[in-house]
Amino acid sequence: MTFAIVAVPLFMSAGAALDYSRTYGKGSDIHESLDSAVLAGINLTAKEKKAGVNPVDVAESHFAANYPDKLDSVRFWVKTETIDGEKVDVLHGEAKSNEKTSMLALLGIKELPINVSSAAAQRSDRQPICFMAMHDSRKHTLELKDEVTVYAPDCNVYGNSSHPDDVVDPHTPQNFLITKSVQAVGYGHHYLENVTPPLEYAPEVLADPLAGLSIPGPGSCLATNKVISGGKVKLSPGTYCGGLTITNSAKVEFQSGTFVITGKLTIQNSSVKGSDVTLVLSGSNGSLDWNNADASLEAPKTGAMAGMVIVADRVPSENYLVASTVDLHGAIYMVNGVFVWENKGKPKIKADWSSWIIDGVTWTGDGVLPINFKPEKSKIPFPYALKHVVPVAGVSGARLLR
Repeated sequence: MTFAIVAVPLFMSAGAALDYSRTYGKGSDIHESLDSAVLAGINLTAKEKKAGVNPVDVAESHFAANYPDKLDSVRFWVKTETIDGEKVDVLHGEAKSNEKTSMLALLGIKELPINVSSAAAQRSDRQPICFMAMHDSRKHTLELKDEVTVYAPDCNVYGNSSHPDDVVDPHTPQNFLITKSVQAVGYGHHYLENVTPPLEYAPEVLADPLAGLSIPGPGSCLATNKVISGGKVKLSPGTYCGGLTITNSAKVEFQSGTFVITGKLTIQNSSVKGSDVTLVLSGSNGSLDWNNADASLEAPKTGAMAGMVIVADRVPSENYLVASTVDLHGAIYMVNGVFVWENKGKPKIKADWSSWIIDGVTWTGDGVLPINFKPEKSKIPFPYALKHVVPVAGVSGARLLR
């Protein structure tokens, strides 16, 4: 008899624990599905956003697929909020249900409520940009041909173009693109298995990170249509009107300062070097035409052009780098510049880093083209505007908010 009297409250206690445990387990399952749904919904690619895909619809479909049991209510909504000083869209999810009890019902508690919520946003932390093709619609802005390999293991590469399935394009089985990350709004084509790590859809079209940069204009002409043919020459900073041609095995040193070139900078079968130097390609004819050139240039450490080794006016240009050593320590800002870059062999690059903001590039030729990107090792300052540009690729590009 004593056992029976004691056993009743123990039995009730154990039954209540089972009710609570079952309810907690169901709530955890709902929460896990809700987390997964808001992450899937907020992490749309730029292509999906452009097509009008609704993050709420994605979240609802994702939740229904992962948690098919009927609940009292499930809803999702998007709200713009300020997180870490940045306005971002936050996808919220909420699920409610009531779990029927067994033993607790004997005590008058027939149901236990389940209220679960979750929220997710795109990650606000961004990576530095190393190579950015800015054109927003044309194909082949990150193109490889012939047998060239681009080796840039520390480099974030980004293609803004929305051209469907033809932005990143290794044309042949001998083309390889090796980077830290590769993203493109319009994705890619051909031998994408040769892209390492795998190409990912970019989540957004990025604005020009250096749109606020003030580009120096020309002054009075220090020289006009200047041609340096052979010999060793030291060039003083200033404005070179009509372009600058360096040819016939010339060895040219750019002295410290800013060189404004109102025309084409042509280097043929010659070498150039310089530290604390910025080259400015000014006007509608400003462009690069290098053939069998050996160029070793280093950006300034201080001043308005700190970290900028080559800049150009924001006008269209066609540029050619052929069989040349392109050893540029700093940022190359030619946002409307189209490049054909024909590599030969394996150029020796000493620069700790370079960052390219251009319209687009076609890499051709053979061998291995290295692009170094270790600004943390460099005495040349990496421009702040380029430090937080590239969104984190893939599912990890979104984060849960608690």
